[in-house]
Amino acid sequence: MKPMKQKPIDLLPSELDSTEHKNKVNDLISLASHDLLGPVRHISFATNFLKEELPNQLINKETNFMLESIASSADNLNHLVQKLRQYISLDFMSYNKVHIKLEELIFSALNFYENSEPTLKINMIKGQDIRVYCDIKTTLIALENIIANAIEYGCSKPQLEISAQNTKKHVLVQIFDNGPGIPEKLLNKALKPLSRLHNRDDCKMSPGLGLAISHKIFTKQNVDFTLKAPKSGGLLIEITLPKAKIKSI
Repeated sequence: MKPMKQKPIDLLPSELDSTEHKNKVNDLISLASHDLLGPVRHISFATNFLKEELPNQLINKETNFMLESIASSADNLNHLVQKLRQYISLDFMSYNKVHIKLEELIFSALNFYENSEPTLKINMIKGQDIRVYCDIKTTLIALENIIANAIEYGCSKPQLEISAQNTKKHVLVQIFDNGPGIPEKLLNKALKPLSRLHNRDDCKMSPGLGLAISHKIFTKQNVDFTLKAPKSGGLLIEITLPKAKIKSI
């Protein structure tokens, strides 16, 4: 007797997008993150404890270097898990578009990095009321990741230049940084998760998820997100946001 073929289970879009399904996936992501980060926190605690409690005569140059390396690796792993969680969670977040001043979005994102803010140059026409139509929460996450990317790859003196201009239906936002840039042939690869295009020693370590997160957020909002390689160096990011049709927020 031939084995009976099992009928595939049909998952309707309504079932996939249900609040219950999203909550279950978010709970699973949270549990997995917790289980991964637990050992990392123990490693960080242990290395800091050893550095503080071991007698100075036992902490030679080689031992200190080893402890610093372990602590740094633990920090990098912690950062990676947090970014992976953020990237995956984007598929289960609600996107509610509203009208908001672009300037408010930009400065809210910069406030997140107040302790490591890059040299900033805002190139906007004074008095021009530029408003966009977007989901505030996820757009802030995208801008924060773009700024973090500039800080991480801008090396010792990161610089960021932001400009915006109105078109008929959109607002073109251009963000330029002074980092090592990305070769034109690798621009598309840079938008893929876990892409590291530079040597580990070039700048600060990055999990290679910042631009992928930003790209995913704007793609879900049907917003064009483009990377460009200026001849002068650095990285140019262009974001074409829908223009707000009303002036009141």
